[in-house]
Amino acid sequence: MKAKVRCNWCYNVYIDQDTPIPECPVCGCTSVTFISFEEEEMVED
Repeated sequence: MKAKVRCNWCYNVYIDQDTPIPECPVCGCTSVTFISFEEEEMVED
């Protein structure tokens, strides 16, 4: 299952491909926050 995650270090947002330990492709940090896909779409209201 794909998940949208945001790096806690550089704030890069990327799609994680169900890896056991998500790793930011930009800085390599493994401290990330999971975001739901719906969150951003609700902001428009």
